[in-house]
Amino acid sequence: MSTTLRSLLILLLLPLLCTSGLAQTGLSGRKQQEPTTEAEQEKKRLTGVYMRAVRSHAYAGQADSANYYATQLKELQLAPPQDTVQIVMTYSWTASNFVTAGYYDEALALLDELEGEFFDHPPLDTLGPLYATLRIIRGDAYSHQGQLDTAMTFYKTALREFGDLKHMFRARAYDNIAGIFERRQLYDSAIYYQQLSVDYGQRYDEPRSQFYGLTNMALIFHKTGRDERALGLAEEALAVKTQADIRVPTTMLSALRQIRCAVRYATGMDSVAHYCHNVYNLATTSYNSPVAAAGAATVLARYHNDLGNPDSVSYYYAKAWEISEDTPVDPDFVQRAVAYSSDLLGRGRGSQAYGVMSKAMERHRALPELNDADLGPLYTGLARTEYTTGRIDSAEAHFATGMTLLENSYQRLSEANVADAAARFEVQQADFALEQERADRAVAEAEATQQRTVLLTILGAAALLLLGALYAYRRVNQDRRRVTEANTKLAAAVAERETLLKEIHHRVKNNLQIISGLLFRQARKSDNVETRELLRDGNDRIKAMALVHQNLYQRDELTGINLKEFANELSHQLQISQLGEGATADIEMDIADTRLDLDRAIPVGLILNELITNTFKYAFGPGGGDRLRVLFRQTDDQARYLLTVTDNGPGLPANYPPEGAKSLGLHLVRGLVRQLRGTCEFTEAAGGGLRVDISFAAAPALA
Repeated sequence: MSTTLRSLLILLLLPLLCTSGLAQTGLSGRKQQEPTTEAEQEKKRLTGVYMRAVRSHAYAGQADSANYYATQLKELQLAPPQDTVQIVMTYSWTASNFVTAGYYDEALALLDELEGEFFDHPPLDTLGPLYATLRIIRGDAYSHQGQLDTAMTFYKTALREFGDLKHMFRARAYDNIAGIFERRQLYDSAIYYQQLSVDYGQRYDEPRSQFYGLTNMALIFHKTGRDERALGLAEEALAVKTQADIRVPTTMLSALRQIRCAVRYATGMDSVAHYCHNVYNLATTSYNSPVAAAGAATVLARYHNDLGNPDSVSYYYAKAWEISEDTPVDPDFVQRAVAYSSDLLGRGRGSQAYGVMSKAMERHRALPELNDADLGPLYTGLARTEYTTGRIDSAEAHFATGMTLLENSYQRLSEANVADAAARFEVQQADFALEQERADRAVAEAEATQQRTVLLTILGAAALLLLGALYAYRRVNQDRRRVTEANTKLAAAVAERETLLKEIHHRVKNNLQIISGLLFRQARKSDNVETRELLRDGNDRIKAMALVHQNLYQRDELTGINLKEFANELSHQLQISQLGEGATADIEMDIADTRLDLDRAIPVGLILNELITNTFKYAFGPGGGDRLRVLFRQTDDQARYLLTVTDNGPGLPANYPPEGAKSLGLHLVRGLVRQLRGTCEFTEAAGGGLRVDISFAAAPALA
């Protein structure tokens, strides 16, 4: 939600920030002189006319007209006598308006023209802060184009050029960097840069920077489930607004009240319905904040669901979707569509639910800005409605796509969080190295001081010798204590990194369990046997992935899992799921004591899940005497892994081609084997039954 608010604020305030920000560029010593001649007065008048024309045509989507008046404005400023500062400010103002209107290429072309003309040899002594402002405008254009790394480079360059200068664009750079980290789901880094914006506001008495930083941090904490902290920051932001008596966008006030509403529900506070209903009414009337209104409606739907009021649940889910459907920018529209369609399915309105999810998919295709974490629920939610309405083929395809997107999302999220933790660890190591260097230098200085003191003492004063020795001893002791403290901090940083890795795997496992629970509940509600089977199989696949992450965070080794322990737990889990509680089966697990890294553990776990499930469903019969054997070993040259699964069931039907089979399970097995760059062979087992042999290259040995 905070990313959406940030985009709206830039659209509303960018031209104002640009104009007022350029006035703070360090050029205040050069006062603007009022035009004295008729020619100067006419130039000022035309400047205002052209600036208003550029803005109005750009915001109206009339690119050709906006470019025409921008050219007229440039030619007017370039006519003699020239004022370099005024020319630069004109280019900057025009580029910022193009960014606001969505003409990113045109804005970048203007900045390229400006820098090629005036900044080949920039007078940085007078235009340094102005030059930094141009970096931020350029970063905004690249950020909107999705070139986040390039945008980050320009934002950080601008911060270096600002230095300690009081300038409102410094806070904006912090906020934009935080926005990039938030888009990458690196929430701790986003919070760090929002805190820098708050610190800047406190240091330079800029309450707006404090308010925006606190509000965005509250939204991030709420988004990541840390509601108590989110509520505290929201209250602090409102207190800053009240004390400083500043005007802020109503969208941000509405967002803060929506946080209060959500936290009241999450923490079981009183008057949830009354407070959230007020938030909903204000957001839809006085504040005109549709995103906050949809959020409050969603909370009210969950609240009435807990109370067992199905009519109210349907009413508020419908309102949330209706508002989201009419809102151009709502990052939670997938969540609202899935919630509303689930409610419709529960009420037997499958066709209406399918219509909702189809519209959500159309919206995504029209504005493809979702990441895999949102796309996964979109595809699986659409698949659920397609199963219900008899669209089995498309449902299977969408369900498989959704599961792949969810797996990719969790994989990338884990890698991104590990990379973020590694980056912070490297920063801490650099700080430690710097502290070590300072300590060594201080020790050397202390030793030199001691030597000089000895020489002075030899020349004249025994008392000075004693005083110098005591002083040197104290300095050395302090420096050694600093080194010890630095070593302690480094050890704590290493422990924090390991804790963070465990927490990442724990959160991934919990999220997968939530999805598993949703599929289980949907399977129980479905009257269609085929649908229940499909949902149960999907549930087992998610449990297999969750089991991998559970093995990672419950062990001291975070780089891989013990396959033998994992396979035994998985077979027991599938036996309960497929055969029922208390059922027995002749299962032999001959698994070598092998550890697999995460990149191989998830595909191997899913392959085992599919093959064992297939045996329970098709090889085991009511007569008993069923056997399953799973063998996993490494070749003698340690180059490849071999996985063999055999049973004594009826085997594959005659003329059944495994390579061309349309079964979702076998399709997944083939895809996962390709991911491992391995081979897969289906043959008849000795004595009857099915034998599956899978071979793939061994991963590098884990430390």
